[in-house]
Amino acid sequence: MYHPATLSLCYAVSMKKNTHRHSTHQAKVDENVVRLNSLLTIFLVLAGFSYPLFWVLATLDIAFRIFGSSPITVLSRLIIKSSGIKPVLIAAAPKKFAAKIAFGLMILMLICQYFGFTAGNNILAGILITALSLESFFRYCFACTLYPLFSVLRK
Repeated sequence: MYHPATLSLCYAVSMKKNTHRHSTHQAKVDENVVRLNSLLTIFLVLAGFSYPLFWVLATLDIAFRIFGSSPITVLSRLIIKSSGIKPVLIAAAPKKFAAKIAFGLMILMLICQYFGFTAGNNILAGILITALSLESFFRYCFACTLYPLFSVLRK
């Protein structure tokens, strides 16, 4: 197991090496597209309270984001491009990590919905909507702040 001092040192080194916005050797994504994806996913999750099928659609869309592009990503790119907003390129790896966490939350939501555990479903939806809102409205990716720690532990 890792000693706490070693872990914090690894985290600090990782943060210095993998700066979220300035890394040149990683795959990049447009932050504006990511933020619009988050907003549109919020709408899908909220619509799921009336029609749970929307939760299935949101789960599938997030899964597509992990492995490439999703329908919401394509729509977001079209909207951003047609509005003339200049791209802001950021590292893709933390965003993929965030998508994996969102996918896990969506799977847990679907399981809770299937077994009628409404309280658990609502709590998970609240967590997901909060994280998506932070990304969409305040440019703060909670999962991205955890990414350097998990990338160090994974090695």
